[in-house]
Amino acid sequence: MRELQKKAYETAKRRGKWEGGEAEAINHLITEVGEYIKAIDAYESYFDGLADVVGFKDAYKMVLEDTKPSELADIVITAMSIAEHKGIDLGKAIELKMRYNEVR
Repeated sequence: MRELQKKAYETAKRRGKWEGGEAEAINHLITEVGEYIKAIDAYESYFDGLADVVGFKDAYKMVLEDTKPSELADIVITAMSIAEHKGIDLGKAIELKMRYNEVR
């Protein structure tokens, strides 16, 4: 999880998602949640075959972009980026929170 956090954070910085600091990153997270709510259901079963024909990027845009799985992934990626920026081991935080939830 830590490596994914680092990658998410570095990619977000490269794409300018951190220019406004943590407040901008939180705003981006909220935007992603809104996009998830509006997203359509995915037809993931079509993706693999199509990717073999037209390539990954084009197949993703045609089948998965703006779908619930894609937007949910954006939410997680943005949360990982924030965690990395704050020095939070998100994997450990999730593990502890799930353990706590089990005994609530």
